[in-house]
Amino acid sequence: DESDKDCLNIDFRLWLTNPHIVIPSNPFKTDDTCIMLEALTGLHYRYRSFGSDYSSQSIVTKDLGIVALREYIRPINSRGMRQVSGSFANCGVKTLIDGLSFSIKYNYDARTNYVRFAARIPVSSHHFDRHD
Repeated sequence: DESDKDCLNIDFRLWLTNPHIVIPSNPFKTDDTCIMLEALTGLHYRYRSFGSDYSSQSIVTKDLGIVALREYIRPINSRGMRQVSGSFANCGVKTLIDGLSFSIKYNYDARTNYVRFAARIPVSSHHFDRHD
């Protein structure tokens, strides 16, 4: 195919070791609720494409915590808050999910209009021994 000659085959991989991300509900107001994502064992993202018709994306993480914060707290100050006990009303921190492990894979082939979406929850260490 002529269009594939101009396309790059891409294999992009991103490893986040000990990620800690605070996502504000409103980036212009620091007193609005935020969501904090924290994974003590890391997060892996991979994007692959072959020509212009096929792409694949995957995300794998173990020990993900999702925490609601009453207001924006700088990441350097909010690390470890997923372990805070108490109510959202009293301390402004509420752990929504703790210890989540999952893998998600999405494949798309435009030539055949084929979509594959797979999720595995939870992920255990023996899933990492497989080669894909």
